[in-house]
Amino acid sequence: MCYLVIAAVCLYAVYLVSSLVQSRLTAWELEHTLCKHGIKGGETLGICSVCQTDKLQDEERHRAERAQCERRNAIKQSADELRISEHRRLTRQRLHRLDYLLKLSPVQFEEACAQLFQVLQYEAKLTPKSNDAGVDIRLQKDGKSYVVQCKRFRRENLVGRPDLQKFLGVIVSGQHDGGYFVTTSDFSSQAIAFAKSNAIHLIDGNELVRLMIEAFGEQELLEYRALCKECGEVVKFNLHTPAQVICPNNHSVFNDFDSSWFLVASEDGVPACKKCGKPMRLVSGRYGKFWGCTGYPSCLFTINMPENSYRKQKRSGGTGQTE
Repeated sequence: MCYLVIAAVCLYAVYLVSSLVQSRLTAWELEHTLCKHGIKGGETLGICSVCQTDKLQDEERHRAERAQCERRNAIKQSADELRISEHRRLTRQRLHRLDYLLKLSPVQFEEACAQLFQVLQYEAKLTPKSNDAGVDIRLQKDGKSYVVQCKRFRRENLVGRPDLQKFLGVIVSGQHDGGYFVTTSDFSSQAIAFAKSNAIHLIDGNELVRLMIEAFGEQELLEYRALCKECGEVVKFNLHTPAQVICPNNHSVFNDFDSSWFLVASEDGVPACKKCGKPMRLVSGRYGKFWGCTGYPSCLFTINMPENSYRKQKRSGGTGQTE
């Protein structure tokens, strides 16, 4: 037992001595290490004034880089918000075009009609895409409930009395105060007579265009605004001009407007697939980001971003077409 105590004391003494030696060696190295200007302990002990100045400059540079990175992120976020806002504005201003409404998918047409009723002071809620029991939109206003059925028909495809009879059954079974039947086409004379004797309001293509103009205005779509992602300056594009302009601070700004985005009437600025009607998502590809269909791999439709086309042309030296 005595030998174990002695051994432990010896080990502890060795540890103390080694720690002391190590600390002395470290102090010696700090005192005798030459800085890049040839001064002992110049950088480690802060003796060299030039090293201290360089250190302060490095810290200031790192702070400036962090601030620049934060500023770029803020500009990018603002640019995305402006892009969505401009898309929403241009989409609403185009809703008075019957040819545009006919290009929408049935789901997108329902979304456009829901936006219209919201502007008309209704509380509008879209029903699920399947098993909707013949109701596309549910409305609330002044304590009364209404249902809406939307039909994106071509002009020659009239809505007949049987369609309204089914719709009336939905109104009655749901104990609603009335209903709206909206179509891009027109109603047969029998359908009009049936609607007059029941609580069904008819909105044909002409009336729909009039309401869209009343709700969203009728302006010529020429101007599109975008944000320079280098300095945050707002620049304006004419929709018929090239896809690149120079901002006041001499930065190149790409026009990210794409007419394909008009194939969606939703508020989030996400385009819909022209092939299957599903919403699209941003994908990072070889030449940058592009819109890909969420139905991939069943649907391979994509929308290329304008700046990606520019990069492709620049690399190839040609004038390739945007996919």
